[in-house]
Amino acid sequence: MTKNSTTYESRINTITLANGFKAFLLPVSGCKTISLGLCLLDVSESIADNSMVETIATMTGEMLFKGSKNYSCSSVADKLDEMCLSGLKFNGKAESLKLGATIVASDLSTFLAITLDALTNPGFDSSELAILKNQYTGYVLSQKSDTGMLSGIALAQKLYPKSSRYYMTDPDTDINCLSQLEASHMHKYLKCMLNGQQRFIVMVGDFDTADVTKLLDTTLGKLPANEYSIVCHSNQTQEQDKFIAEAGNSILKTLVEGKSSTDIKIAFPLDIDRRDEDFEACLVATNILGGDTLTSRLGKEVREKQGLTYGITANFIDAKFKYCPIAIEITVNPNNVDKALKSIDQVMQEFLRDGVTPKELETEVMSLVNGVSINLRTNRNVCRAIMRTIEQGLELSSLDLFQAKLKKLNVIDVNMAIKQHFKPAYENCKVTSIAGSIE
Repeated sequence: MTKNSTTYESRINTITLANGFKAFLLPVSGCKTISLGLCLLDVSESIADNSMVETIATMTGEMLFKGSKNYSCSSVADKLDEMCLSGLKFNGKAESLKLGATIVASDLSTFLAITLDALTNPGFDSSELAILKNQYTGYVLSQKSDTGMLSGIALAQKLYPKSSRYYMTDPDTDINCLSQLEASHMHKYLKCMLNGQQRFIVMVGDFDTADVTKLLDTTLGKLPANEYSIVCHSNQTQEQDKFIAEAGNSILKTLVEGKSSTDIKIAFPLDIDRRDEDFEACLVATNILGGDTLTSRLGKEVREKQGLTYGITANFIDAKFKYCPIAIEITVNPNNVDKALKSIDQVMQEFLRDGVTPKELETEVMSLVNGVSINLRTNRNVCRAIMRTIEQGLELSSLDLFQAKLKKLNVIDVNMAIKQHFKPAYENCKVTSIAGSIE
């Protein structure tokens, strides 16, 4: 049986270089540009247990294009500027180092050469690092008065152990990490990522697959050899189970003087991740609950009927790992905190008891399906979607099956997911974090 040539799975050429590095190539002739995403993934325990890793990862990403052993910072900046990529930087996280860009097709060779040089010959110049540390220290200090950030940090620290990808460090810890940060920390992190378990590049645009494969062999093919293996994102450990169980139902308060408003975050971790068979049902349920501040259950009650806020939402916070939190977020007048909490709980109790209606399901599925179709009209967004799919450990076929899975959902499916995943999480391990002016 011949594959449908219009599916993403059939159009993407998967190439494995001699060093184990993988390339996912989707040619789109005539567009004259290439959207690409480079990703180095590693979730080894040696990284997870390092309390400084997020700071190290962030600073490494910022520093990689600030000069190498072969080129000065200004030289690299000029080369990037010539490609209309001024300010381009890597995005460093505890488990990943990523780079995304859209370039003119004729610049691909130059771009890959600069990227390879940055990764294999990093300069980590001490003067550039000192400047960057000062800039980030100022940014972190500003977080001390950011009530939205502070409420999120308190919540994450209550719900998750330090080894969890959902854990967040507080500003004082970040400032202390910045003061201790040295080039040796970044070299160690970068080495770990370059030898990571899952290393790949996604390219969507105007190129010849055979020519690009040869070019990748002479650039990214020079990175250290390592067998490609799909990273396990389960993040389900005994420590995680125990930590969430002990968190129970908690209310946290962070007083910030001089604020005229109060930020509230309510989160409860679902026992699923992106690969779970109930993910689509949980996604639809979450969007019906709080996906849109005007039309969702929470929006209609708390904003429209009660008039307690200008906006309220409920969203998944990165479903890549197990126990991803559903977070309800709202900003209110300090005098209305209790009213808002009562109103939110009332909506939640009805949601958990009665589930969603056929009309809500039909409307939300249509919105999601249409949103996916619109989003995938550009090469850049297709590239990002392929990257997300690979990062999350999904098959490429899921790019084509996601909308079909949404369309197959019925009320029974969604309401069963609510009973199985939302209800026990909300009732047993809901954390409410309040930050700002507190009455």
